[in-house]
Amino acid sequence: MKKSIYLITTIALLCSACGHGYIRPCCVANVGARTTQLLAQRDSSAYMTRHITAVLKNDSITLSGSGQPGSVGNNVLLDSIYIRFKFTDTGTYDLSNAKIAYATILGPDANIEPNSVITWYKLDNSATNTLKVAQYDKGNNWVVGYFNLHFLANGQPDVSFSNGVFYASLKK
Repeated sequence: MKKSIYLITTIALLCSACGHGYIRPCCVANVGARTTQLLAQRDSSAYMTRHITAVLKNDSITLSGSGQPGSVGNNVLLDSIYIRFKFTDTGTYDLSNAKIAYATILGPDANIEPNSVITWYKLDNSATNTLKVAQYDKGNNWVVGYFNLHFLANGQPDVSFSNGVFYASLKK
């Protein structure tokens, strides 16, 4: 009994950092078997998608999602991330031919209005960008992985996603 309480307490303490700016690999276990999620450290703050889709089609996995809305002055700030890579099995993936993008939308409300400002970021190929699929369950069609991505946009500050973790229940 004491060992069980100790084990539960230890896991809870290790994973308690999930909402405090640092994402640990054990946080994926907290997501649950029926939830698709993408978590990371975006620049200096914790990042979690609120809507995400994960699709396995032919030989590629596509993850696309939008983060939690924020604000800049009186405007709403939304963002989206898109990752598509050729998939075979667990392992580290070369991202040179992957399709990866990040975008921010700044506007008066949560809709894309004619006066919204959309900034498209592209993957910085001079940075060390990594994506690793750590677990793949073909029978239940889910995948767990880790990533670090660095994006650039003309005239805008760079955006980095580090310590990224994704759990994806893949649709076909």
